[in-house]
Amino acid sequence: MPRKPSLDLNKYKPFILPLVILCLVVFSGLFLLKPKISQILGVRRNLSSQKTKLAQLTTKVAALQGLDEVELEERTKVLLGVLPSQKDLPGALVTIKSVTNAAGLELRGIQVEPGEISTESAQPEPTKKYNLPFLEFKITVGGNRTQFEDFLTKLVLTAPLMQATTVEITQADGGAIEADLKLDVFFLPLPSTLGAVEKPLASITPQEEGIYQQLSRISPAQTGTISPIQSGKENPFTP
Repeated sequence: MPRKPSLDLNKYKPFILPLVILCLVVFSGLFLLKPKISQILGVRRNLSSQKTKLAQLTTKVAALQGLDEVELEERTKVLLGVLPSQKDLPGALVTIKSVTNAAGLELRGIQVEPGEISTESAQPEPTKKYNLPFLEFKITVGGNRTQFEDFLTKLVLTAPLMQATTVEITQADGGAIEADLKLDVFFLPLPSTLGAVEKPLASITPQEEGIYQQLSRISPAQTGTISPIQSGKENPFTP
């Protein structure tokens, strides 16, 4: 019976040791170079990300340079006049007094809702009534019907933005009336964050431009001093 030829390993012995050494060198090299390779790949990814951000910033800078600085300041002034960035109780009082005087009415009483002017936590949730925070006033005015109608017209055309929510009119003798109103005076805090620097500059939409044009028609009230008026509450500290 013929014998199968056996594999003679002796003739491969001169190659085994160099092969083992070569494998050790390759695997050691891969093990040692792997962190460096990962670092190089990470640097390349970072450079690519930086290039993208640089391109975005370049586009944003070009857009900012294209804005009219004078017009931007004027628009900001108009909007902050219509919607102050914080609660302005003295300004609201002056405005209400000014509009009342301009209409020829007598401001017989004014009261601020308690808690509205203390802290932000005391402010009602905007979503419960409006999308804007507000101060709420209760006022009493006296005059004739024509003066009162003029007062309501001037109210919606005077900054800061305000709205009469309830009106109760009492008819007196001789055509005179007395009206109790609730007024909401709005404000809008500035954003707490400006967003990512590389984000594109948002452009003004036609709808937003239309809103601005409407708000720009609202003029500030004539400034003046507030004369003493009935607050609606007695001073508990007065003897």
